[in-house]
Amino acid sequence: MLVYFIRKCKAFATRKVNANMRHTLALLLAFLLCGCAPSGDSKKTIVASFYPIAFLASEITGNEFEVKTLVPAGSEPHEFELTPRGVAALNDASLILMNGLGMEGWESSLSPSMKEKTITLSQGLETLSIDGRVDPHVWLDTRLYEQMGKKVYEGIVSIDKEHAQIYADNYALFCKKMVDLRGYCNEIASSFKQKSVAVNHAAFGYMAAEFGFEQLYINSLSPNEEPTQKAIEDIIEAISSQGIDTVFFEELASDEVAKKIAAETGAKVDSLNPLEGLEESEINRGENYYSVYRENMDKIARAKP
Repeated sequence: MLVYFIRKCKAFATRKVNANMRHTLALLLAFLLCGCAPSGDSKKTIVASFYPIAFLASEITGNEFEVKTLVPAGSEPHEFELTPRGVAALNDASLILMNGLGMEGWESSLSPSMKEKTITLSQGLETLSIDGRVDPHVWLDTRLYEQMGKKVYEGIVSIDKEHAQIYADNYALFCKKMVDLRGYCNEIASSFKQKSVAVNHAAFGYMAAEFGFEQLYINSLSPNEEPTQKAIEDIIEAISSQGIDTVFFEELASDEVAKKIAAETGAKVDSLNPLEGLEESEINRGENYYSVYRENMDKIARAKP
C-alpha cells in the first residue's frame, strides 16, 4: 500500500495540483512513513543520582533496564543542580535510586509521585561523622556498598518479578566481586602500620575505617569548601612530623591547595578517586568501581608512611 501511495504522490507531483492538495499529500506521506518506521526501544528506565548508584543498578539489572545517571560523567555531584531534562527523566523512570545523606541537594524538589518510586540506599546504614556532620560517602565502605546492592536488588525485583532469577544471579555475582575486592584490599592493608593519608577532600573516612589508616584532610565533606588556615597548618605539620610524602587530590575537584601544600613541604601530589564519578575517558577504557577502588588502595600503599 505504501509503495502504491508513493507512486500516486509522484504522479501528482508531475501534474498541476493546487498547494492545498500538495500539502495534504505531504502530511499523509509523512504519517505513513512514521507508522512504518521501526519503533524505538521501549525498555523501562532506572534513574540513579550519580556514578556509584548507577553502577550498582547496572550490575544488578544487566540488560533488562536502561540505567540513566543524572550527574554527567566528569561532573562533581556535590554541587549538581537538577535540570529540566533531569526532571523529565525522573518523571519517566520506573525506579529512582539515591544515596541520601545530603549528597543529592535537589532531593527536596522531588514531587510526591517521584518520592513514591524512590529508594534511598543509605537508609538504615551505620554512618560516620566528620566535624559534627554525617559523612555521605558510604559507598566507599565495601561492606556497606554490598548492603546498598541488596536494596537495589530487592527494589528491582519488586517492579519486575518476571526476571527475578536474572537479578538474583546478577546480585550473587556482584557479591562475589565485592568479596574479591575486599580480599585484595585487606591483603594490602595488612602491611599498614600507623598509616596516615593526606587528602584534599574528606571523602575517604569509610575506606580508612574499614582498612585501618587515618585520613588527614584539607577540605571537609565538600571538595569545594574553603579550607581553614588551621586545616592547612595541621596538614603541613603532619607531613613534616609523620614523614608523609604525598598529598592526594581528586580528579573532579580543584587541586590548587593540594599543590600549594606539596610545593611548600616538598611532598608530591597524586590523585585518589572517591568514586563520586568517572571521566568519560575512564569509562571508555573500561574502568569501573572495582578497578578504581583497587587503584586507590595501590596508591595509598605506595605513599609514605
